Amino acid sequence: LRNGNMHEFELNYQREGTDIADPVINTFKSSQLLRSNNGLKHFVQHFPNTDLVVAVRHPVLHFMSEYNFFYRNEDVLPQPKRFIGACKAHCASTTGKCLANVKFCSHLSYFHHWLSRLSLTPSDSQEELELLGDHGLSYHPNWKGRLFLVQHEQLVDENSTRRHSMERTYEHYIGVQEDAYNSTISIKSRKQLVDICHTDHTAIRYEIIREAEITAKWIKMFLLESDRVVVPNKKHFLELLESWSIDPCIQTMEKLAKIGTHKEQSKDDVEGIHKKSIRKDANLLDFAIG
Repeated sequence: LRNGNMHEFELNYQREGTDIADPVINTFKSSQLLRSNNGLKHFVQHFPNTDLVVAVRHPVLHFMSEYNFFYRNEDVLPQPKRFIGACKAHCASTTGKCLANVKFCSHLSYFHHWLSRLSLTPSDSQEELELLGDHGLSYHPNWKGRLFLVQHEQLVDENSTRRHSMERTYEHYIGVQEDAYNSTISIKSRKQLVDICHTDHTAIRYEIIREAEITAKWIKMFLLESDRVVVPNKKHFLELLESWSIDPCIQTMEKLAKIGTHKEQSKDDVEGIHKKSIRKDANLLDFAIG
């Protein structure tokens, strides 16, 4: 990004068909950067001042998204509960069960562990250390860039006022002219291999939410205190962060309750929502109340 190291040929780059010789804004996209031991090490070594953009989302939904992505081309689908724990390369005393031969794991959704590697917080108080636990990951204090932290829901926000505000904040962050960025995107429909809201997965959600509460607390109390962290629409960001302690599947329960109050809804409508979320018993309600 703006503060990234640039090669000489990039600095001298001219846009095709013009005589403008503005420096190129280099970008690099990788969902694995903060997860990779060598990758982050080399990144900090060669690009210590480069700014980062990180998008997070409710850890339960992130877990489902990871599963659906990594197993989208598989004929035989493993049980989601198999992925509760830490991938073998990142096992530590507080990361839960150590998993071998898996494509992903629930630990990847515990964002406080990965974001803490950027050394944006003091990490010297007893309270913060207890929140982080002994995750065994390396820290990189030599990275001096900034972090733009945004939630997935903000990128697809239906509230145009908030979304436009987020776009202007992002433009300022990366150093481009106003109205250069439009976050309105068309989301391609993908086959959902697993519905994390199925009552078979209540225990999985409980496990992830327990850690999500810790993650949200660390982000709010420590990460957002850094003057190198930029958050768009902070009030909305914090509201979304608060929801991490709540089962996201409750929303569909509310939809079912509303349908029950409208007799004009057809049987097919009700069954359609049941098929999407499959919440036909009281297990989820018990979990939500508990």
